[in-house]
Amino acid sequence: NATEPWVHIWDYIVTESQAGASYRFSYCCQNEVGTSMWSETSELITMSPSYPDKPKAPYLATRNDTTPSSLKLTWDPPFDHGAQIK
Repeated sequence: NATEPWVHIWDYIVTESQAGASYRFSYCCQNEVGTSMWSETSELITMSPSYPDKPKAPYLATRNDTTPSSLKLTWDPPFDHGAQIK
């Protein structure tokens, strides 16, 4: 129960995890008296996929990509970091 005076809620941000990767975690506590046993390993936790990079500007690939009534624009897809590009 987190309302007990001896209970401490602790937050930790995991850095350098891979987007879309799955991890399991365990932890221990330490104070001036010593170190606790390690916790049981958590259930599998999957990181959210990251968002794709911003696309670069479209361009005309050749001079023939224009007519008096149309343009044919080309663009290179951005790096998707494993996320779906819509």
